[in-house]
Amino acid sequence: MVTAGLLRDAGLGVLGSLAAIGEHFETMGRVTLLVFLVVWAGGALWWRVAGGKAA
Repeated sequence: MVTAGLLRDAGLGVLGSLAAIGEHFETMGRVTLLVFLVVWAGGALWWRVAGGKAA
């Protein structure tokens, strides 16, 4: 994170540590989105293969 690096360079280590937490939330958000898209695409493919019929 750019902000975390700048704050650490400025000698504000505590604020830099707090800014670094944002990187973890970004990663978790991307993983959550990826899982959602994979599950949704799998369901759509299943629906398509089954001919659009409810199970």
